[in-house]
Amino acid sequence: MKKLQKGFTLIELLVVISIIGILLGIVGPKVFDLLTSSKKTKLASSFSAWSSQIVQYKSHYGYYPPFLFDEEEGMAITIDTNELQDSFFASLKGRIKNESGGWESLSDSLLIQNPESREFHSFNESEFNEEGNIFGFGNLKILVDQDGDGAILLNDELVQEILDSLSLDYSSDQIDEIERDIFSVVNQPIIFLLLNDSKEDLNNVFSWNVEKYFD
Repeated sequence: MKKLQKGFTLIELLVVISIIGILLGIVGPKVFDLLTSSKKTKLASSFSAWSSQIVQYKSHYGYYPPFLFDEEEGMAITIDTNELQDSFFASLKGRIKNESGGWESLSDSLLIQNPESREFHSFNESEFNEEGNIFGFGNLKILVDQDGDGAILLNDELVQEILDSLSLDYSSDQIDEIERDIFSVVNQPIIFLLLNDSKEDLNNVFSWNVEKYFD
């Protein structure tokens, strides 16, 4: 006579499922926060590298990449079109990405961004999203010190956009206490920022220290 194998009862299965649900509720957000923090760290590292290499570009050519002057100082250039992304790649890589993901030589129209096709930065895979675009494509913003005074004065619209985005991280009282005249001046020659990017699951990554205004 065969012995019957004892399985889980319905109640036991429900208990196990409940325990797993509780553990996911506790651990899940921490894992998500850890992954988000890792993404932010990587992107902040890329910001630092890009900024440094654009400064090298200026040291070599005597001017910043021309596409960064498409807006007045204090207004951001947003990498949200293929043309601007190509200009960004042309300036730093001296080449552009093709549809297959490889790199190809600059066309005549892009040589203005990097006349010698000189490579200032070697992009790696972690700097691209799943679609092959630069990480943050669509929301990645760049500003440059156009008048050479060593600082960038953010325009009022961009300041408000940043503060609105920071409302995710700070209380309204903390934001109201910010002195906008001080907050709007960034003492760096090049800055990058990414705000409220739901596609990349990232919010508020800056190439300068914004947290100091909330200490």
